[in-house]
Amino acid sequence: MEIINLFNTVKRVGINVVDFFICKDYKDAENFLNKHKKIVLKLYSDKIVHKTEYKAVFTNITDKNMLKNAWDKLIILKKKYGGYIMAQKHVDGIELIVALKRDEIFDYVIMVGLGGIYVEVFKDVVFLPLDANENEIMKGLQMLKSFEVIKGARGRKNNIKALIKLIKKLKQLTKYNFNVIEFNPVILNEKDCYVVDIRVE
Repeated sequence: MEIINLFNTVKRVGINVVDFFICKDYKDAENFLNKHKKIVLKLYSDKIVHKTEYKAVFTNITDKNMLKNAWDKLIILKKKYGGYIMAQKHVDGIELIVALKRDEIFDYVIMVGLGGIYVEVFKDVVFLPLDANENEIMKGLQMLKSFEVIKGARGRKNNIKALIKLIKKLKQLTKYNFNVIEFNPVILNEKDCYVVDIRVE
């Protein structure tokens, strides 16, 4: 499934996806920056799994010099690996991983935990049944070592209800027969919860 169709599929089931645009040329990226003031630029390619390892993602872009630098580097990667250059609105918050995985015994299970580039280092995740209710999801989240950080620290109170809402909507994606659909990162902040990156198997 092409990346734009994948993002739109996730949006259709009511999951928040950060505002994005597939850029055909530099002018598209420039217009997106003018609209949002602070953006992310990244390359989606079937040959690139972890964008940070390939330097295929640039965050916190706030001016045209930063944008041009990121664009030029991504164009070089695009020529080598193919794919699409996507612009996204930059959203601040804590990075989580939320995934739906097909299981041999339970059919589908939900995985949630601390995300971003350190997910494989800390391995701070929990598994939940597909039909978990709000209380069960909350109990699962509280089992995470990072829960105190996830819910908000130093006067910040992240929107845990929005995270629970996202987790509950994963069930609607089972009809697409993914073996795995992984959101990493999901950005959680005081306002809401946003899917930023998607991977499927």
